[in-house]
Amino acid sequence: MNQLETKFGSVGAKGAQGETWLLEKLNQRYQTHDYRQDFIMQSQGIDFGIFDSSWRREYTLDVKTNLYIEKDFYAFKIELQRENKAGWFYRSKADRIYHVNTYYGKYLYYDLNEMRYYITKNLLKSPDKFKIIESNGDLLLQLTFPKGSPIEAPTSNLFS
Repeated sequence: MNQLETKFGSVGAKGAQGETWLLEKLNQRYQTHDYRQDFIMQSQGIDFGIFDSSWRREYTLDVKTNLYIEKDFYAFKIELQRENKAGWFYRSKADRIYHVNTYYGKYLYYDLNEMRYYITKNLLKSPDKFKIIESNGDLLLQLTFPKGSPIEAPTSNLFS
């Protein structure tokens, strides 16, 4: 039994499966560092690091196994608040967030700081465009976008 499964049960098992699946994909394209057993990195919301020789530094990432794929759209949820404290969206120190769906073999990612800026700017300007969900006292923000959007793109392309 892995750390996620021990801490979160079946939800943790799904998360561990998504992390393993994504690591296999990332290994095909980048040099990777696996931080899943590193307590300090995990406490900062960092699962992996990726590096390409054309980059100046490693980029860190956090994996979320919550990419929903329907006939006409993709969707994922962002945790704004958990147990009356800031959710992972505000606490994570990762450079990128990867949302994965292992069933369909798809993922998308975004730069976390760009997404924070996008959400803050647009949530204040047009709150009706966002779906906020309360679940067990936690606040989640659901983002939905039409199929045909790039599945592997930075936020500037995905949400422009």
